[in-house]
Amino acid sequence: MNYITKLTENDKKELEIIWKKHANAQVRMRAHAILLSHNGMNKLELIKVFNVCRQTASRWLQAFHLSGLDSLYDKPRSGRPPRNVLSRKRQPIK
Repeated sequence: MNYITKLTENDKKELEIIWKKHANAQVRMRAHAILLSHNGMNKLELIKVFNVCRQTASRWLQAFHLSGLDSLYDKPRSGRPPRNVLSRKRQPIK
């Protein structure tokens, strides 16, 4: 799949909102890539614009084709969540 050809007006609006306002940069990048693909940008151009490998760009387009807007978001992962370094109390140096 080299292009996203079928995109409803609702999907376009939602993708634009996600692209401009979502807190997660990866989600914004995927939404932007889908919009650009729909506007005629091919996979090779997406690779250059977003500085990703061919497999990543292909995965984004294929996932959107199969799952729609849900494919923009990361699935939950197993394991311990990352530590928030800023929330730790500082210990005085002895």
